[in-house]
Amino acid sequence: MDTRNRQINIRLNKEEHRKLTQAAATKGLCRAAYLRVLLLEAWRHEVAEAKRLKED
Repeated sequence: MDTRNRQINIRLNKEEHRKLTQAAATKGLCRAAYLRVLLLEAWRHEVAEAKRLKED
């Protein structure tokens, strides 16, 4: 696996941070890993949607 040497900082309010922390804990992941999972799923959805639109 490639090393993760890129960093993105995001600003969250207290409630957003609480929800992120809780959601990550529910899945048994750290916040960074949970956000990577969300990104991967969003990208998969975009690709599937693009394919669907192309077929129509």
